Amino acid sequence: MKSKLLVSNNSDELIIFMAGWGSDNYQYENISSSKDVVIFYDYSDLEIDFDFSSYRKFYLLAFSSGVFVSALIKDKLPKLSLTVAANGNINLFDQNLGLDDFIVKLF
Repeated sequence: MKSKLLVSNNSDELIIFMAGWGSDNYQYENISSSKDVVIFYDYSDLEIDFDFSSYRKFYLLAFSSGVFVSALIKDKLPKLSLTVAANGNINLFDQNLGLDDFIVKLF
């Protein structure tokens, strides 16, 4: 997966933003925050290439398929103080709770 630090305020707090399907950093380049913000996108692999070591507190904001991916990589993330899931679920490819077999077969 790809990542980009969107907001750098030399904060010791970091918002980890897991973007939705088809998103990239350009859609969110005008975001502002008093905390630092990193975006993860392009989930072609689940490797994290971001160094979390300079931060002490972490917040996760996951949108759409980012909710699903954040569940897959939860053990690779630092201890989170707050998590927010918006318009997504951890069961993205599920007959009853996510996309059903018909939709999955289209992809």
